[in-house]
Amino acid sequence: MPRLAEMLEVFRGSRVAPRIEIKEDADGRPYPGLVARVLSDLDQSGLRGRSWIIGFDAPTMAEVAAAGGLAGVAWLLERSTWRALGLRGVIAVAKTYGFPEIGVHEALIDSDACAVLRAADIGVSVWGANHEDSIRRMLGLGVDLLATDDPPLAISLRGR
Repeated sequence: MPRLAEMLEVFRGSRVAPRIEIKEDADGRPYPGLVARVLSDLDQSGLRGRSWIIGFDAPTMAEVAAAGGLAGVAWLLERSTWRALGLRGVIAVAKTYGFPEIGVHEALIDSDACAVLRAADIGVSVWGANHEDSIRRMLGLGVDLLATDDPPLAISLRGR
């Protein structure tokens, strides 16, 4: 299995901005020292300034944001977090921690939520848009980033 440093080499000659997800352990706890190791690999590759770090643990993403020097940090939200906090709560956490973007499953976002997030100057990324209908809906909403299991379909629909 390739390590992060090896994968970053692929991006060096590319215009693609890496998005690196920092995971938690099986109990939902951050791995000690993982943020520092990821940032070190980004620094050694020279890619820190154009990379995004993404993750579900808000305090970990806050640690990343405080380290600085990245293209951005996106806080990913599970359905339960999105529903428990509500849109105003999500915005409050994002603003408190300085997250420029949040990410949610495509089924959770609609035009009203997008408008409120944009008015708060928070970007929107989605995952799970894997079929034509959901990809079209996300493109219609103008989300900032769409993660899909079918990139060729998304690219073809984006071009129409």
